[in-house]
Amino acid sequence: MSKRRGAPGPAAEPGASVGARVATLLDAVLARFAAGRWQDEVVRAREEWLERAGRVYDDEGSYEHRVDTFHEWYALQRPLGDGPVPAARYLADEGGRLPAEDAASLRALCRSQWSLWQVIEVDGPAIALFDLLRGGRFDVDLDRDLPGLEAGDLFEARIIGLHGRLCFTRAFLFHPREASASIEAFLEAARRRGEGQEAILFRLAQVRLRCDRYRNLAADKVYEQALWPFTRARAR
Repeated sequence: MSKRRGAPGPAAEPGASVGARVATLLDAVLARFAAGRWQDEVVRAREEWLERAGRVYDDEGSYEHRVDTFHEWYALQRPLGDGPVPAARYLADEGGRLPAEDAASLRALCRSQWSLWQVIEVDGPAIALFDLLRGGRFDVDLDRDLPGLEAGDLFEARIIGLHGRLCFTRAFLFHPREASASIEAFLEAARRRGEGQEAILFRLAQVRLRCDRYRNLAADKVYEQALWPFTRARAR
């Protein structure tokens, strides 16, 4: 699974939004560490991700989103062997040659927070979120159109903080509102088991994929049936 990326491009345009600047830098990281001598590494990473998040095919509607999610996970979450993640490796290699704004953006990207979020409220160009995995409220700038977003919605995304502002990176995974009760019960059980953040997000990504494939079934039933074995495990 891959989406074609060009060679590392020029620095982000002056005055570019945080989201656009971050996207440019992420593309440069991927171009460096998904080609050449790193090709075998990215193939291994792709297979690992497909096993954990669910195997998706290029004729499925969620394919492009899943590609974006894999790229962010590979660049920002998965260490290269015993070393740092690709974005941190790129910063170490190139940070001294990058424009100051790009270097600061890349450092912020390395500190970005990937989680499951619940919408508290939408207020014009900003959105208030609660982090369901770590706790805490975050007020995030909306630099893209997310139609229909309402209080109570649940989604997986990554936020980055720069210059006192928070914004999203590229990848999103929305969960059906009607599945909220099943997801909350699963999260409570996962916390009691001490389950890690990645395991939780990957499990929910698998269920979302199942929901996409079984559109004849109610979303809440798909989530309830898929998550019930893991929810019930809290009583053991």
